[in-house]
Amino acid sequence: MRFETDPGQQAQVDWGSTAVTIGGEKVRIHVFTMVLGYSRRGTCQRL
Repeated sequence: MRFETDPGQQAQVDWGSTAVTIGGEKVRIHVFTMVLGYSRRGTCQRL
C-alpha cells in the first residue's frame, strides 16, 4: 500500500551483495539502493 509523507520523512532502503566476474576474476560487490518517499526519486550505489 502506498502512503504519502512530507518531504524528508520517509525513505526505503535495500542492500545486498553478489559475486560477479570482472577481468576474468570473480569478485564480490555490495549494492545499496534508496528511494525517497515524497519524490519517489531513487539512487543506487556500488560500495
